[in-house]
Amino acid sequence: MSGEQLAETLARQAHQAAGHDWPRAAALAAELRGRFPDHPAGYQIGSAAARELRRFDDAALLLTDATARFPRQAWPLVEAAWTARARGDLDQAARLAAELRERFETLPAGYQMGAAAARQLGRLDEAAAILAEGAARFPTHPWALAEAALTARARGETEAATRLAAELRDRFPADPNGYHIGSATARDRQDFDAAVAILAEAAQRFPAAPWPVVEAAWIARARGDAVAAIRLATELRDRFADLAAGYQIGAAAAREALRFDDAAAILAAAMARFPDESWPLDGAAKTEAARGDIAAALRLAAEQRRRFPDEPEGYQTGATLLRRAGQLDEAEALMRAAAARFPTEAWPAREAAALARLRADRTEAAHLATALRGAAPALIAAATWPARERVVVVVGMHRAGTSLCTRIVQHLGVALGGPLMPPAADNPDGYQELVPIVDCHEMLLDALGARWDTLHLLQPVPPSFWRGEPAAAARGRLKRIVAEQVAAAGGAWAFKDPRTARFLPLWRQVFEELGIQPVWLLSVRDPRAIAASLLARDGIPAPVGALLWVEHYLDALRHLGPDIAGIVHYEHWFTAPESQVARLAGLLGDAPAEAVEAARGAIRADLRHNAPAGDAPDAQPDGASDLARHLHAWLLAAPPDLARLQRQAARLWPAITALACSRPPERAPPP
Repeated sequence: MSGEQLAETLARQAHQAAGHDWPRAAALAAELRGRFPDHPAGYQIGSAAARELRRFDDAALLLTDATARFPRQAWPLVEAAWTARARGDLDQAARLAAELRERFETLPAGYQMGAAAARQLGRLDEAAAILAEGAARFPTHPWALAEAALTARARGETEAATRLAAELRDRFPADPNGYHIGSATARDRQDFDAAVAILAEAAQRFPAAPWPVVEAAWIARARGDAVAAIRLATELRDRFADLAAGYQIGAAAAREALRFDDAAAILAAAMARFPDESWPLDGAAKTEAARGDIAAALRLAAEQRRRFPDEPEGYQTGATLLRRAGQLDEAEALMRAAAARFPTEAWPAREAAALARLRADRTEAAHLATALRGAAPALIAAATWPARERVVVVVGMHRAGTSLCTRIVQHLGVALGGPLMPPAADNPDGYQELVPIVDCHEMLLDALGARWDTLHLLQPVPPSFWRGEPAAAARGRLKRIVAEQVAAAGGAWAFKDPRTARFLPLWRQVFEELGIQPVWLLSVRDPRAIAASLLARDGIPAPVGALLWVEHYLDALRHLGPDIAGIVHYEHWFTAPESQVARLAGLLGDAPAEAVEAARGAIRADLRHNAPAGDAPDAQPDGASDLARHLHAWLLAAPPDLARLQRQAARLWPAITALACSRPPERAPPP
């Protein structure tokens, strides 16, 4: 075999390995460069393989060499832009794409890459301008239409994205992007049947491609159909054994279905098949955490960091697990180490700051609990004054029975919509929380540098926050979510998320702008039971749990007051279920007798955990628990005077925050 024939044989074998066996493609490309250093395929395939294997520095070195060897060719610049995008350096990808457009203006890649990078950076007007120029230069290329659809989707313009994706399928039926984007956009608007229909057409048109099955499996997860997601993931593993998605989706779906042994078996197979990738270890750690074995999860996360020290997931998962275990110092130290290892990434410093704030909050909460000792009755006394579109919103503290209350509302004929958060080991009946609303609340908490268990009594939300950009973006998103859910439900829809209490000023504005008068239900549970539950599940100290309880119900009372349609006490579901169901049915309107009976049947004795023993005093009384006990007594009054409670809450909140801001004693005894 001549040298030229050997070079072409190596190049052909490397091309054949690319896409499904990247380590072999990398080895063949290296051999090609060693034997034939002036053959471009050795650098082109080698850099692509290094990129796919996340060896970005190796890819950059190869492309630097290629640029010097092939200065008049465009592909080294194209590959460099793809590599920058793959490693998350979107600014560099945008700069390289601009250079491509300047030096190789007849090449579509500069416009395609530039529009994609601008879109991912959120510079949507810039992306649109690049697309317009690219579409004018290359009217017969499908990518411009695909990028226009993706940009519309990024703007939240689902109708435009749907229309552009349909046009892409009509004009370029052999281009998979029209099906990809069309199904994803249908999923965004929760039209799962339309998404499945598009994917069925894609499966017929591209029978050898795995991605229609991958997308169908993701959609099954999104609509909460764990059985279908598991079946499709199994099909993926059977047909495409070397494709990671079958293992990733299968393990996640099994975990969400509480089939932890199945998830662990899938991830064990993934570890054997993908020994050079870190995600199977990450999934195994999350599976053990969902099972409740935090110690095993921490060991797996530590192994992930040891074997893959340059990948961030082991640090993120490890910090989350340490936080759940109450090891805040260790979690913060791990994030500091991540910040040193990933100096160009923003998330380690952000997470470390959030953990430091959480740790400080808990220390300050202990001081506040001490300061409140004996002061709670005086604060209460000072605050006390003398004596058919329907959206149902269940408001209350975490672990306060909001899930049970929402299930009863559903049995009484009010739809919950979807997709809902999957069940978990600590709530196997499901949280009944709408995923996009939870995501929106988490986005707002991130903007505040807070988490669900941050104490705003210690650091109140500034009034300017409600007028800022994050709140405005969330308001627009929540309005779309509510409008879509109400329309899909036929007019009667309910939702709950304990985080709602934190953002009631925003929610009131959302409903006012939509012209909706919601039915506010306040789900209340004994603060001692909640503190015990938070201590058992999250390692949150009892005084902190009590202050979180106080904060959530003061927020509800001062922002809603007389607009609360009903207060639902968790304990009454078990002591007086029939009267509680009947009262709730009366608040929501007439319900058929069979619906009321079904609602009663949903109340089971095994749902009651961490119940305090009658009126027994707290084992270690503290000021925070004392304050919570007084506020709970307010809410137990029958019937409560909500207008008076609103005034009392409005007076109590600044008194507590002022006490929190006062300097704690030098040596405060433990609460």
